[in-house]
Amino acid sequence: MWAGREAEVVYDPTAHQVVMFRSDAGDNARVVLAGEGFRRLAVDDRQEMWVRDRTAQVDAEAEPLATVHSLTLRRVVGTQGHSL
Repeated sequence: MWAGREAEVVYDPTAHQVVMFRSDAGDNARVVLAGEGFRRLAVDDRQEMWVRDRTAQVDAEAEPLATVHSLTLRRVVGTQGHSL
């Protein structure tokens, strides 16, 4: 549901990464996502949708995409170590 209506997010997963928060994301998550190249695309009350251009991020990073995704997730949820 978005703005009281049923909605779908349609995107090309080879071109973009999408993060949806269904409740308050918190300042830490917002800072980490922005630092990882995501931009907040839409806000509806407490929901937020963040998007980044996957191809630009891969080109900018020396690490493989799976590593970049894992590092981003660990930073958002505040976990440490090499695996979740």
